[in-house]
Amino acid sequence: MLRTILAGCNTRRARPNAPAGQTRPHRENSRRFKPVRLSTAACAYRYDSDRRRCRNRLRRSPAERRLVHPQGFSKSKGAVMLPVMNARPGMAMLMAFATIAAPCMAASFPDAAKVYSEEEAWQIGWPMLNGPLGNFLSLRTGVKIVDDLAQARIAWRSEVRDFGSAKTGSQSFRTARDITARLGPDARVTPGNWAGVIVAEGKVFGSSWRPVGPICEATIDGETARFRLDAEDLLIALDARTGKLLWRAAEPGGLVLIGGKRGGFQVAPAYSAGKVFSMGSTGRLFAYDAASGRKLWQTDIGPAHAAAAKRREQVLAAAAAGKWTSTDAAGWHVSLTVAEGMLIVPTFTSPRGVFGDTNLRGVDVETGQTKWEFPAAVSRWATPSVWRHGDREYLLCATIGGVLRLIDPRDGRELWKVDGLGPHYSTLSPSPSHVLVNAAAKADPKEKRVPGYLGAFRISPTKAELAWKMPQEPRNQISTWFDNCALLRYLMRDGMVYVAPNGAKDEDEDGPERGHFLLLNEQTGEVLARHVNKGDEVDQIRGLFYLVEDRLLCRVNSNHGPTHGGRHPFVQWNVAPGKIARMDHEGRLSPMDLAEFATAYEVYMELPVVAGRMFERTLDGGVVCYDLRREEQLATWSLNLHGGYVGLPELPMRIWTRADGSVAGAKALPPDSRQAGLPWNQCRRFACWEKATPVDAAVRGERLEGTIDIYFGTHGWPTQLDLKRSGNEVSGTWTRRIEPLAQVVTTEGAVEGRGPVPQRIFPWAGRSADARSWQSYGDNPPGVSSWAIELADAITLGRRPARLVVCIDHDGKQVLRAVAAAYGFSQAWHEVDAGGLRISPERITGTMTVVLNADWWTSPRPDGKRGVAGRIDLDVTSRDGALSGKYKASFGVPWTTSGRVTGMFAAAQ
Repeated sequence: MLRTILAGCNTRRARPNAPAGQTRPHRENSRRFKPVRLSTAACAYRYDSDRRRCRNRLRRSPAERRLVHPQGFSKSKGAVMLPVMNARPGMAMLMAFATIAAPCMAASFPDAAKVYSEEEAWQIGWPMLNGPLGNFLSLRTGVKIVDDLAQARIAWRSEVRDFGSAKTGSQSFRTARDITARLGPDARVTPGNWAGVIVAEGKVFGSSWRPVGPICEATIDGETARFRLDAEDLLIALDARTGKLLWRAAEPGGLVLIGGKRGGFQVAPAYSAGKVFSMGSTGRLFAYDAASGRKLWQTDIGPAHAAAAKRREQVLAAAAAGKWTSTDAAGWHVSLTVAEGMLIVPTFTSPRGVFGDTNLRGVDVETGQTKWEFPAAVSRWATPSVWRHGDREYLLCATIGGVLRLIDPRDGRELWKVDGLGPHYSTLSPSPSHVLVNAAAKADPKEKRVPGYLGAFRISPTKAELAWKMPQEPRNQISTWFDNCALLRYLMRDGMVYVAPNGAKDEDEDGPERGHFLLLNEQTGEVLARHVNKGDEVDQIRGLFYLVEDRLLCRVNSNHGPTHGGRHPFVQWNVAPGKIARMDHEGRLSPMDLAEFATAYEVYMELPVVAGRMFERTLDGGVVCYDLRREEQLATWSLNLHGGYVGLPELPMRIWTRADGSVAGAKALPPDSRQAGLPWNQCRRFACWEKATPVDAAVRGERLEGTIDIYFGTHGWPTQLDLKRSGNEVSGTWTRRIEPLAQVVTTEGAVEGRGPVPQRIFPWAGRSADARSWQSYGDNPPGVSSWAIELADAITLGRRPARLVVCIDHDGKQVLRAVAAAYGFSQAWHEVDAGGLRISPERITGTMTVVLNADWWTSPRPDGKRGVAGRIDLDVTSRDGALSGKYKASFGVPWTTSGRVTGMFAAAQ
């Protein structure tokens, strides 16, 4: 390679401002220089922000001053231009070798416009909270992303569960039972850091803590709580391709911070040049070798650490004495960053009289020594953005005090500032030339809920100039109050801005105050495309969104998990000038909803995106990797499972198979709330494809056989398929089996309700048969009547007895729909096989089978498995539309159900 580098002579050197590849004649001190072009791919792909300092040291060396041209290195895109003397080939060879051996001299910043190989993208990764480019953009690799987001799949789930949980709820840790469940010896997952993971060197890094030490006990409201609050701070490294544990560093001296709905500990680690940095639960700082986990140094953040360490001693002493002390986190939401060889650290302190902003420190990455501290530099709910210009890195920060500033990370000098702005809470996402910030005039601090308006500043290392402002219209408002002021998200790429102003509150659906998603011209603010955010959240673009290659992936509600407000899937959009379109399939939403994800609340828990993969923390304390890459040459099985959701119409399903017979993925389309006639819970308020996970299903010859776990929004059931194709036609059967309980649970009681009536109805409050509590939920076709049958205290498998409401549609000859819901028990729909009922306008008698399904909180089984089946005998009379009678139920019986499957097969194209 050196022979190639040194071959030939040239009396021209690169002009400092010439286009890539152009040179001009130059002569100095009778020495001739030639440019040597080294592809950065030939050098270690570990970008080191300290390379400028390396270069300065090189120039100070007398021997090397004779080698290096006084003008230094000149660069062209994708290469490094080094002047090498013709007159001294031995030294020229040494210089070329030094260039290859020293990544700090040959490295270049990641480029938003460049298309990287997958290997390069893995090496660079997502090394800090706001990504490799400092603005939440992932590197482009050219990998093809799935058109149908339901075809995304889980590449791996980590076996490690030490990342812990994140946000819980406002009522968490209030009772002895809840404290024991979350912190006791049998806790399934314990509290942890609220920050997401980072990726670099083909590794996933995450920081948290885990409880250690003896179990303590305390009496709370007459009940005994068992818990551990002593902890060791953790930094965990996983293999990014497999999820396997590589190493785990544990540091005694931490504290379990419990958090709740707000104010958690949310400090993500940062990576640079073979080192990874983390902050512990009490404000200790650690540096580790990224390859081995060997600790390099330790320090702390100063007064905030001292206060946290003192609090830890007090909490542990109280616990040892039998007293419970809540360890709510202090609301630390600023993550670590590295720029110009300096670790940028929040101190979580600020000058007296300053609200909501924190000081920043510059800490030497090699030694851990503090080099500078800047007061009130950034919002406490934002992370400093690394902005790159030329061959330098800078810190771009905005404050709640209304200041936008640029800081030199080498010495903490303020290079420029713009003040008099509105409060800005969230992390900035700059492009190479612009940044958006709350450009509204600074408001009177006595005024409450004064909205902000974004403006774009044209930035350079020496100044910032206002380029444009969004019109001060209600639909363009951004929140400057909690809970969503720090959740403002925008991206800037290819000269365009992707942004979603909140709009005014309490707007009418189609009015001018409705918030919207905008695609803007970065230079002028011109609107290139607009999407009004209204309707269900899956019809909106706001909240957490990422550009993944040429697609926009959006999760509107990334602050609530599946246990709050229903499912919150990722939805895929095409966004371009003049066009914004959701990527549906077969007329239905087809989202990605593959794992039970952990969340933060006031600040997003970020999901690194690398080479078509996405990494997310999960509710069980682990990490999951989603693979968004498109698989080619997949065959498609388009199926209908007749009665697949028992009591409801046929269940559409799609299965994709590979040439080797393995199943690449699957999805199913359960009915939505209106189709089922159940205005109960949020899980199916909109019709969308749900995940279906292959267990052991595979194609063998002309047959597809095996089990697929079909998901229904709140729960899933393993379903056995036995399919055969003849040409393009598919036929076969599906089967589900429900295991019995160890002991059958019997109940009996009174029946009340309504029916038969021409409308679908539902007891809105679920506590009375009074007419005022009933809600009509759509008219039936002529000749079809509905029944709503309430079985008082029929379910005794939960914490307290619960009422079961069974809804039936009947056309005079047969049951068209049968489904159930249970107030006070579960948010799942419960399946009803009404085939054993005899139904007339005056009476219902006979036996029905009801499947009680689990949801996120409740399983009807002590062993925690999916659900139970029960046989219910009914004797119900209808008089003037009011029902009365009695029932007898036996839950925990074995049950097997099956049905036909029909469909079509399409070979891979």
